[in-house]
Amino acid sequence: MANYYVEFDSNPQALFQDLRTQILACADWARLTSDAILASTSAPAAAAATTLTFTSGTPAAAGLVVGMVISIDDGTLREYRTITAVAATTVTVAALSYAHASGTPVRAGNELYRATTTRGAQMVIDLNDAHLAVTGPALQCALYRSHDGTTGVGKIQRYLYWRSGAGAATQPLHVTLSLGKEHFFLSIEGPRPNETGAVANIGSLRNYIFMCDIVPYDAGDAVPVVFAGGSSGNSATSALVSFDHVGHVSRTLDGVASWASAKLLSLDFPHGGLADTVSAQRNRQIDTKFILAPYVVFQDDSGMRGRLSSFFFAGFNQSDQYDAPPPPSGSKVTYGGESYKLLPVNRGDGTRIAWNQFGSVSNGSATTFMKSAVVAVPCP
Repeated sequence: MANYYVEFDSNPQALFQDLRTQILACADWARLTSDAILASTSAPAAAAATTLTFTSGTPAAAGLVVGMVISIDDGTLREYRTITAVAATTVTVAALSYAHASGTPVRAGNELYRATTTRGAQMVIDLNDAHLAVTGPALQCALYRSHDGTTGVGKIQRYLYWRSGAGAATQPLHVTLSLGKEHFFLSIEGPRPNETGAVANIGSLRNYIFMCDIVPYDAGDAVPVVFAGGSSGNSATSALVSFDHVGHVSRTLDGVASWASAKLLSLDFPHGGLADTVSAQRNRQIDTKFILAPYVVFQDDSGMRGRLSSFFFAGFNQSDQYDAPPPPSGSKVTYGGESYKLLPVNRGDGTRIAWNQFGSVSNGSATTFMKSAVVAVPCP
């Protein structure tokens, strides 16, 4: 068991393959999606076509059904689509981005991965719950309480936005991935200033999705669970009304229901509404150590369940009251024999706020779009 951490550049066309390569570099995670070819097309499909053609009876025999995400992959160009209709010789999808020759393989298009924590809870994520449009600005992901590779139990959706509007297949994406036996963290930032596709030369959104083992505070809490975070709204803008501050615990205290709503609390100056973001001195003079704070899980129906095992609050990278220095973002710290990197996990694009369960800041303007909670994320 070892934590895996990587930062790399990608683009929407290559993102899923790049993520697959990096996720499977961690021995604690496995891909559940089969790479078997379900069917091959029997006629060419032009760019912008909305149907794929097969020999008679093939779609039904191959298990191609409405709502299924498929990968259309000729070895050079891969794209993903959701099936909206099935006939004897055709399936209907949204307009294709590329032309594909006859004989192009069609595979299952979801990107399903699983790990099991030391306490016995499953972390399961489908990175492609809905097809990623080539010019799309986001991932629609699905999280499951458990999954056997065929059937999932307890599904919720999460959205990871890196741009507030459509881009292009080759727009640069800047990816941070951290995972291990107890956690999964994926952050994607869209084109940066002076890169093709940046929003008004300010840059793009940076957001995240994550799962993490919960260390229980009460000995009677014997149900192994994980906390799931990320945007639950199909929008590039965070707000209290979109409940982006609310996360979920994979099982209730009695072990019956899936994904009970919960919130993360940590050591911070109490404030409400649009109050100032206030920083504090986190470097102890007595021993020069940098102080991290635990993220404590408060389930809405059961109260405090425990703390996140693998993430810690390190303050804010910008403050309205500069009575203390900001955290040294990008640096590494050691706690309990483990290494962590201090990351500002959110970034706005000048017009849209970007924050989730790790912390919120009033970054709703072009002058405050860089404000973010800083989180200690596991790294080697």
